Amino acid sequence: MTTDIGVNIFLLVVSIMELLILQIGHMRNKVKWEAMWVIFVECVAYGSSIVSPDEGFVTFHLENGMHIEWLRYAGWILTCPVLLMTLVSMTTADGTKPPTVRMVPLLVCNLTMVLFGVTSGSVLEPTKWYIFGIGVVFGGIVFSNVIQCLFSLYCDSQTDSIKCVSILLGLTFVAGWGIFPCNFVVGHSGFGIVSEQFYITMFVIGDLLSKNIWVAVAVWRNHLVELYHIQEDEEMQYAQHPGGKAVLEQIEVQRFEQEGDWRSNPKLARRGSASTLILNEVNGTTPERQRQIHTVSASRQQHGVPAVRQKA
Repeated sequence: MTTDIGVNIFLLVVSIMELLILQIGHMRNKVKWEAMWVIFVECVAYGSSIVSPDEGFVTFHLENGMHIEWLRYAGWILTCPVLLMTLVSMTTADGTKPPTVRMVPLLVCNLTMVLFGVTSGSVLEPTKWYIFGIGVVFGGIVFSNVIQCLFSLYCDSQTDSIKCVSILLGLTFVAGWGIFPCNFVVGHSGFGIVSEQFYITMFVIGDLLSKNIWVAVAVWRNHLVELYHIQEDEEMQYAQHPGGKAVLEQIEVQRFEQEGDWRSNPKLARRGSASTLILNEVNGTTPERQRQIHTVSASRQQHGVPAVRQKA
């Protein structure tokens, strides 16, 4: 118990420090709310485990002898969709291209995977493994979509440094998420072939990789991409104006003045919000859908067929 509290204190300190850094970035319009939410939930989970480690909401003890770390599952339910939203929105290249995968089906598969995982951890064999197998199927769908997104980010990387960060982003995601089902199988929820300390340690590593480290790497990649676009814009302005030093200085002054309000900053304003991406997908206003509507309308006009009006 003392070891568990010590680990949770370490994770809480790391999460609080990261959250403070993200808050600074958010105030400077460099970090979005998704990254801060993930780390905030981690702080709440670790703090609850420290203050009330024996409370019923931390671990559910069932009559059949099984026990479920409910606080950990609740943390996954609250953070995993946001992590996936962040990943998919990153593939839109700041809202200038369609997402690599559809977000809503991905979120549904992720939630189904977690719910089947909770259920399989609460029942006995052989039912446990039937339910676990169904969860693995949905988990495979999630992983296949994630791999597509990560590969897209790697292919879209503009520089070698961004490619290296994209590789690190993929490694932390796959390794962090991959630990959880493996740990389930070998831990007390599965075959019980490892010690409780090893079980807890693996979950700690998984949380650090899939949440704390992944969020930090994702924010760093977005920062590098933004620096690349800023440098690209400056070089373009310099090429258009031979005596470009004064022009570049004026650009820096304008950028500093625009940082106070993201609406007046074109580069910040075009960033695709994950929440907006979901709403557009549900309402059928994704870039793919708009192109389909435009193609159909053009075809109808060529053949003299009245265009179909879109729903408001």
